[in-house]
Amino acid sequence: MKNSFILLLTLVATASFGQVGIGTTTPSNASMLEISSSVSGTSLYRGLMPPRIPTTSDLVSIPANINDVGLLVYVIDIGSLQIWNGISWEEIYSLTTTPAVIARQDFDSNLSWTYTNTPNFYFDYPNDDVWGIISTFTETVPDANIDNVDNNFLAIRDIDNPIAGTNVDHTISFVNVDISAFNNVRIAFDYDIFEFDNGDDVDYVVYYDDIAQAPVSLLNGASNSSSEGTVTIIIPPGINDVKIDLIINQNGNDDYAGFDNFIVFAQ
Repeated sequence: MKNSFILLLTLVATASFGQVGIGTTTPSNASMLEISSSVSGTSLYRGLMPPRIPTTSDLVSIPANINDVGLLVYVIDIGSLQIWNGISWEEIYSLTTTPAVIARQDFDSNLSWTYTNTPNFYFDYPNDDVWGIISTFTETVPDANIDNVDNNFLAIRDIDNPIAGTNVDHTISFVNVDISAFNNVRIAFDYDIFEFDNGDDVDYVVYYDDIAQAPVSLLNGASNSSSEGTVTIIIPPGINDVKIDLIINQNGNDDYAGFDNFIVFAQ
């Protein structure tokens, strides 16, 4: 989202040369468009995400005609890539397995993974103190800096304040989920952290059968530390119940974060 304008300028600027390179300055001579992905420093490999639609019944909402041969979409509910042949949609690939969702909390419509939070949520917008579920920060905060979450999400900003008691950990604790009937279980969640300073930290603790594992530091704030991505935790076999705590300690109006799409699933 925050890179869309830059990407558009890049496409426009390079299109006059007949070829476009994203992530490369030397696209293949055989391509009109080459997308290159590499690892450099904290930059990770990236993939190509085709347009996604919820169900096959939604395909009819795409105004494809005979001139749109080759149009490609991914249908979520059947895990299938579909291509338009000029008259109808054809499946070109279907995933052999799709994850089984055991519990999910996206703060929107998927609310099966319940939680408690300490302290209670609060929203002191005159002072820009935020701890709770929102869909957008106040107008004084550029939402474009938090783009790895969507719709409603868990938000934090300046949580060292008299409302909660200064300099206290803020924790969201998800309840136990029974995974005894599943194999290859994972826990995952999305995060987007903007310019955390010294003393601003994000950690999480996973519990296996109510036994806390070693805390994991998601981000140990330094001078304007920013990070975004998805955490995926592999659960070892033989575990019956899992849960997770997310623990945040942060101070300041100019740095903030969002967390979303907490899920337990089996592959």
